[in-house]
Formats: sequence, C-alpha cells, structure tokens
Amino acid sequence: MTKVDGTTGDLVFAHSKGIVDWLIRAAEWVRFRKGSQWNHVAMLSHELANGDWTIISAESNGVIVSLLSELTARGPIVIVPNPSDRPMMSFIFMTTQTGQRYGFVSIVSLAVSLILPGALSLYKPGTWICSAVVAEALRFGGWYHQWPNVYQVVPSELYTAVTGKKP
Repeated sequence: MTKVDGTTGDLVFAHSKGIVDWLIRAAEWVRFRKGSQWNHVAMLSHELANGDWTIISAESNGVIVSLLSELTARGPIVIVPNPSDRPMMSFIFMTTQTGQRYGFVSIVSLAVSLILPGALSLYKPGTWICSAVVAEALRFGGWYHQWPNVYQVVPSELYTAVTGKKP
C-alpha cells in the first residue's frame, strides 16, 4: 500500500475499472459531457499500522467499512481534504450510517434523471448511494452545497463542488 497523505474524514474519489463503474461514468458523461472521471467516493476512517487505511462508503452490500487498498486495486484514486467546518462531525455521521442498505432505487431514479433531468426522483429511506451519503456527511459537518436533490448527487458532481475543479 502506497502511503496516503490524508486524515480521518478526508474524501477518496475513485476511478474504478469495472463494468458498473464504467456505466456510472458513461451516465455522468451523457448528462454533463465533462467531469466523468470519478465513479465512487468514500471517506478515510483510520490508518492501520501497515500504512493501509480503513474507509467508509456505500457499496452494493450497504454502507460498509473496507480497506483503501481494496479500492486502489480497482483503479486510481485522489484524496481530497474534507471541506466542512467540523470534519470529525462528517466522519461521525458516516460511522452512524454503517450498516444502512445500498440505494438501488436511488440508482434507478438517478439513471433516469441523468438522461432526463428532473424526470424522476425516488429513493428508499434508510438507503444510500456512495456520493449521497458523503454529501450528507459533509452537510452534517457544516459544509453546505445547494443540491437539487442530495440523494441524486453523483461522484463527479461532488468532486467539482468540493474542489471547485472539473475532474
């Protein structure tokens, strides 16, 4: 594991190489034409003795704690400092969401919305997609961005909002 320059609560944006990852980026491209580099976002949790980190993110099996090395094995990442006023509050929010289910309904709704903006906005309470749970965690920490719908934020949109740069 390569040494990561980050701290608990920082954001991890990933460009993974799987078919679902490619589909996410393709859908972002259809909607935004640019900014489709990132298909996943997680939050740094704790650095381990071996230099690896635990991360918290929403995956298909729910909001889970996993290893950063598992994410980096899937493709390149970038660490972005947490922009909130209270980054530890963002981290605490993420830890409280561990165990929540993945938002498959949100993904279907988001897929339609990326192609036809505003056409469909559905989600099932108690579920999250990766970028929505991180966006909500940032809001819990005091960083506010006026999203049209926080449950339909995609990773590249979050990256642009947090950094001010297009991916």
